[in-house]
Amino acid sequence: MQTLSRLLVVAVATLLVLAAPAGAALFTPPLLSPAGGAGSGPDHNIDNLSLNLTRTVDTSTPGQTSLAYDLTLNEDASATWTVVDFAISRDWSEGAASGLTNDMGWDGGASSHFIDWTGDAATALSEGNSATFGYTVDGAAPTDQLFIYYVTKDGGSPFQVISSDRATFLPAEVVVPEPSALALVGIAVLALWRRRAA
Repeated sequence: MQTLSRLLVVAVATLLVLAAPAGAALFTPPLLSPAGGAGSGPDHNIDNLSLNLTRTVDTSTPGQTSLAYDLTLNEDASATWTVVDFAISRDWSEGAASGLTNDMGWDGGASSHFIDWTGDAATALSEGNSATFGYTVDGAAPTDQLFIYYVTKDGGSPFQVISSDRATFLPAEVVVPEPSALALVGIAVLALWRRRAA
């Protein structure tokens, strides 16, 4: 069930990334909390959650790019946070992924457009600490990725936090028509088709 939940989150997040106008920030602030927010059951308020993610790119091997992500969970005086899972929703044009690494002892797995490293309570990333996650991709470095963190707050159950971090990985500017513009084009095509049929 948890795998299905993760796939659903990744699918929805990917659709949001694709629907965002070029150059626009997808989420402001960069972290998006799960449905339920503060005051509706478990405390999922992430106002004081502070994660830093940096990427290092190594293109020294022809035809391959090695990517290393340094994730830091900053300290928060109002709550105790941990990160128990780190996932990347990969760009659709990104090449095949291999050689997953991390310095936390977490299990890692890759599919066509999703990479996931999973820890547990014993190996969780705690406040004030950093971890490095890496993989190799065939071809050039990806330009647009979505990051999913599974965090715990004050010892509660893990929940998902999504960050687009698009400012770090802006692709070449591509004009993406708004859905309403696409609807207008569709109506015009339908009207022309009906006119020809008449």
